[in-house]
Amino acid sequence: MRAAADDLTARLEAASGIEDQLLVFRRFAHERPEAFRLLFTATVDADKLAATSAPVLRATSATVGADHALDAARLLTAWATGFVTMELAGAFRLGGDLDDAYDYGIAHLVGSLVSD
Repeated sequence: MRAAADDLTARLEAASGIEDQLLVFRRFAHERPEAFRLLFTATVDADKLAATSAPVLRATSATVGADHALDAARLLTAWATGFVTMELAGAFRLGGDLDDAYDYGIAHLVGSLVSD
């Protein structure tokens, strides 16, 4: 789990902005689905999770300001985690392009943060 957290942290650190971080997050989940699932269990070291959260908090702080950075990070993380978890489980069965759906979510969620 530590290696998975370090891997995701490095990927998020290398990303350029919130939109790219959301794409990186999804790519990580597809490349390492079991590691992705393990990262959202109670057994993950709190310091590792804080390190993984840091680049996201910096990006949301730059977008919405420090007062709402944590709220924005939680919103985006919850949406992306839910989307990817459902995607990996095969729960999206109504057709349509999931890449387009994910991009739509990014555009509208991030867009709503920027316009506030």
